[in-house]
Amino acid sequence: MPRQQMAPSHGLLREVAAKIFPDRFDFAGWQPQVADPAICAALLSPLGTLNLWETTCRQHLARVAEGHPVRQFTASTAMRPITQRLNATEQAAFVAAYDTALATAYPLAPDGHVLFPFRRLFFTLTRPE
Repeated sequence: MPRQQMAPSHGLLREVAAKIFPDRFDFAGWQPQVADPAICAALLSPLGTLNLWETTCRQHLARVAEGHPVRQFTASTAMRPITQRLNATEQAAFVAAYDTALATAYPLAPDGHVLFPFRRLFFTLTRPE
């Protein structure tokens, strides 16, 4: 399961939305969609033999024609709940601010790519017969 919600790629989505549109985006009570591994272990261990691990993959995101590669990566998933609530003019302002924030968090390599750290949680559970 992706556990990217606390990474800059996803945290900046919330931060930029709340800064530009404070009347529409309040993340004060926000909780990650995927729980911490310790919580997952506590919930799943009673059901059987649990193997649980977390890893960070480094994904090569190639240069894109427009904007930051990480924005292109998040555009169809994590960014959608925000952009769907904005009109075209607001979306353009949001995207520009997000691209600027991403450029600091994920500097581009000379050829325009980014080696993007992406965290995932894995587990297997063997139930007793």
